[in-house]
Amino acid sequence: MLARAALVAVLLTACAAELPGEEEGETSSAVKDAEIVVRGFDDGGAKVKSWGYDVKQDGAARKLKPALAKEVFGDVGMNLIRVAVRATVGHPKKGDVTGSAYADDLEAIANAKAVRPGLAVFASLKLLGKETFPGWVKTGGEVDAPTYAELLEDYLAFMKAKGVTIDWLGVDCERKWNEGNITPAKYVTIVNRVTAWAKQNDVKVPGFIAAEDYGPGDTASWANQLANQGDFSLVDRLGVHLYSKHREPSYLDKMDDVMNASRQKGLWDSELHWNDLDDDGVKFDEIKSGMLLAFDHFDRGFESMTWWAFKAPSEGTKSANVQSELVRSTVGASVLATSDGSGNDRMATNTLSARGFKNDETHATVWVLNFGAARKGEITQIGGQKVASASYVQWTSTSAVGGAKGNASLVGKNAAAFRMDYPAGTITRVSVTLK
Repeated sequence: MLARAALVAVLLTACAAELPGEEEGETSSAVKDAEIVVRGFDDGGAKVKSWGYDVKQDGAARKLKPALAKEVFGDVGMNLIRVAVRATVGHPKKGDVTGSAYADDLEAIANAKAVRPGLAVFASLKLLGKETFPGWVKTGGEVDAPTYAELLEDYLAFMKAKGVTIDWLGVDCERKWNEGNITPAKYVTIVNRVTAWAKQNDVKVPGFIAAEDYGPGDTASWANQLANQGDFSLVDRLGVHLYSKHREPSYLDKMDDVMNASRQKGLWDSELHWNDLDDDGVKFDEIKSGMLLAFDHFDRGFESMTWWAFKAPSEGTKSANVQSELVRSTVGASVLATSDGSGNDRMATNTLSARGFKNDETHATVWVLNFGAARKGEITQIGGQKVASASYVQWTSTSAVGGAKGNASLVGKNAAAFRMDYPAGTITRVSVTLK
């Protein structure tokens, strides 16, 4: 399969080679001069199917009260919740589930579903280092696959009894940091047993996300081992945990490896780490690296992201506002091929990079990350479309928490494009309404 990074490079070259007029036989200086060109609006591209809110971190489930749930799942628009399989504290022995261990999770799910009834529920193993798994599911200090499958069956039965359907299940979490040693062979046993049990007990068979490992290198290696033994059909989505603090060329190379290792099953960042501590809301360098990593996902066709330690706008910080606007503007959107004049098929750390999204038939979003020199009067064209209006919010290291807001200028015959300034060190979201 052609790597997505190579495909993007081909698209960028094609975009740079020819910029047509707004209509057949028409020309426009605005279009000819467009530095940013968004392509393929009518055809669309890979869809961002889901953004997920994570309540696995300590105290997060208890914090998800109705007001926050309305903000996250209503105003921001997240459409998935990630909860914990609390293997050690919730499952002292076979057939015995400690209900109090899941009380906060059940309340969080109920609050989220009250806002968005069709919300998907993703259950993922809670990582507790060398105490991740209870003793009764281990042999020789590591997971015994058939016994651990029984623990997962107990969990699914308990959740069904509480009126909760688990749509997605992650049977492991950052294998290198726990004692389970869930190898591809063990994974096969676990998935086959849980699937058979669910069918026999009228429980929905969840989609299985594997391997939820730490970083792209470990994930690609594990996935390729599974494929080599002929069992990749048991993976519904390839899940990986990615961290903005590790973003460097070799990390991006390994993200390409994960993309190829997915074998078109669908990619899921089940733990997106922005790495902003958010204690003062002004950590702009960390916001910058977080945004670059987020857009690395779109370039590689990730269809789902679950955000670790997501902050809603009510937190009152700059990073919370940027995070929320990113989710709001991309959930359910199609990723469009975008030429930005950089000549890069990867998001660059020292120049202007732009990416476009189709929200619906009359709305598009363009994100522009300018970490190079200031750009004045930059022209953006939505190929084959006519722009009715374009509004923006723009953040800098010194801007207000909510960013600076305004309207771009329409330019070109029949308003074929819009014009904006992108000062150095800015993150800009432009919402475009089409005629």
